[in-house]
Order: sequence, then C-alpha cells, then structure tokens
Amino acid sequence: MLTAIVLAGMTSCGSATEVEPVNTADPLALFNRVHADVDAKFSFFDRANTDWSAIRSVYRDSVRSAGARRDADRAIGRMVQRLGDYHAVMITPNGSYSALPIPYPHHFDPNTVQGRYLVSSAGTPSRRIRYGRIAASHGTEVGYIAIPDFGGAGWGAEIEDALTALVGVRAIIVDIRDNGGGDEGIARNVASRFYDRSRTYRISQFRTGAARSDFGSPMLVSLDPAGARRFAGPVALITNRFNGSSAEDFICMMRVLPQVTTVGDTTIGNGSNPLRIEYGNGYALLVPQSRQATPDGFIYQYVGLSPRVPVRWTAADSVGGRDPYLDAALQVLRGAP
Repeated sequence: MLTAIVLAGMTSCGSATEVEPVNTADPLALFNRVHADVDAKFSFFDRANTDWSAIRSVYRDSVRSAGARRDADRAIGRMVQRLGDYHAVMITPNGSYSALPIPYPHHFDPNTVQGRYLVSSAGTPSRRIRYGRIAASHGTEVGYIAIPDFGGAGWGAEIEDALTALVGVRAIIVDIRDNGGGDEGIARNVASRFYDRSRTYRISQFRTGAARSDFGSPMLVSLDPAGARRFAGPVALITNRFNGSSAEDFICMMRVLPQVTTVGDTTIGNGSNPLRIEYGNGYALLVPQSRQATPDGFIYQYVGLSPRVPVRWTAADSVGGRDPYLDAALQVLRGAP
C-alpha cells in the first residue's frame, strides 16, 4: 500500500512573505498570476518533471470552463501540484494543493522501539524530544534520542536535557524517522551540541532573474558548536523516506561530522527556501526560490540524501517485531561491518 503521509507544513531555512494583490474574484486573473509567479520564482525547472510552459494552456482551459469556483481553484492547485515539490503549495479557501503523497511504504513504529529496545524513556519539557537507554542485551552502552519534527519554537536547547540524562553512554542513536521538517533554527540548535568546531554543511543559491537559469552566487552555510553540554562520541543518525525540508537540513549538519554515520533509507529530497506570496481573500502561493546542496555540490532535490549504511525493511521484519534500521545502527556503533 502507498502511504498517505504528506510532508505537510515543511519549511526549510526559514521563509519569506510577499504581498501581491490580485483580483481573486476573477479565476483567470488569479491563474495568470500564479503561473507567472512560478515561472519567475521556481528554482528547480531543470529538475522538475514537467513542462511549465506547455501545461499553461491545459489548465487555463480548465479554469475557463469551470462551472464553479471550487473547480477553478482545483485546476489552479493541480497545476502547482504538477511541480512535484512539497514546498510548492497553492492555498485557496476551497483547500490546499501540493505534491502528491509520498509513494513509499511506511514501516516505522515508535512502539516497537519503546517495547523491544529501550529500558528507560522520558521526554524533554516541551515533549519534542524523547530519549532513553538501549537495553544492555543489545551489547553496548547506547543512548537513544528521537526527534519526530522540528516544528514549534524555542525548544532546540532542550537537547541538553537529553544529553545530561544520558551522561555516561558510549554512543548515541539519533532517530529522526518521519520528521518532515519545521524550523531550521531549531535543527541548528540541536545539531550544534554535536559540533567540535565550525563546519560548512550546505550551499544555497537563490534565483535572481527572469531566466530560469538565473541564480545568485553560491552561499556557504556553516554551524558552530554551542551549549554547555555537548556529545563527541559516536552517533548513528537514522533516516527514512519521510525526512524532508529542515529534517534534511539537519541531516546535512550531522553528516559532515566525522563521528556521525547515517543509517536507514534515502530521504524524500525537498531542499529549498519557500517564498509565500499572499494574493488576498484566502489565496496564497508557496514557491521554492532557492536550491540547496551538500558541501560537495550535490543538489538533492527530488532524489534525496542517501545514508552511508542503507538498510532494507521486509514484511518479515514487521511481523517479527524487529526494527532493522535500529539493529543496523547498533551494529554500526558496535563497530560491526
């Protein structure tokens, strides 16, 4: 079965807002404005599997022939949906439209981790971070930290609560499976507690001109160590297909550290800086205006970030109550091949 999970509300590297009043009572005027704004702002035309110029006439005809406003809004939304980008969203009073649900099976069950692997479990004050210790029967003194999302505000420093509670562990598993993003500032706050010195983790380029190939100079984005409590031991970072946006930013931050090994599955590939354009009367467009790359120049949009240790999950694993990603992470931390 294909999962119905969508990376809803993902933002990466913050976002900006512009106000661009349009006569939203005229569906065709709104359609023309949306198409033009995407054409002028969208940063992945060289990677999106769509011909933005060619589909204009198709959806324009749908808007013209719509018998109800809901139908016109749906046509505009489905046009934006064709970009296949979870940061490209058409918001209308009749619903929002973004990329289709992620077409991968969903395996991760936090209850399996809790019941089979952990001997203790607690949460930070905001409940945004869960942590505990892996049972000694699994062979080594390992801490476990789960971060389901980077939403909300102001809780990133709570990672120090988890690190304090896990004092004495030799290694830590950081599990961000199903984390669809949120606030990159929170992700930076968390990751900085694993840093020993300043490191570049990403390259960003913003679209700057009318031509689809017009981009500004590459900008290096770096992170410094911070906080009173940091961890310098081995870390296994577990990822899956449902990581995107600021979760991918976090992966970029962590994967440049020599003590970190990424384990699991490739991410969804949704690295951009969305611009929100407000048209008025409940209509708005979110459109990616930048492209993100790893420090070696790899643009992971639509293809994702692959783990250093890829792991397959079979139907037998789910029936047996095992978590092969977590098993692989423990093997990595034990030094097994």
